[in-house]
Amino acid sequence: MEGLGLNLGVNRDRVAKLTRSTHIAPQRLQELGFEFRSDLREGLRDWRQEAGAFV
Repeated sequence: MEGLGLNLGVNRDRVAKLTRSTHIAPQRLQELGFEFRSDLREGLRDWRQEAGAFV
């Protein structure tokens, strides 16, 4: 877009990142030996304490 004289503040890399899947299969991580520090419920509880209340 900048080649057309338009500067919209859109970063192509950020837009491309939105289109790529970030799906991670927990089973595969376990197969690779990854050890989770907490389960989902505990992780969300910890995150909420750090980030504040959900909006």
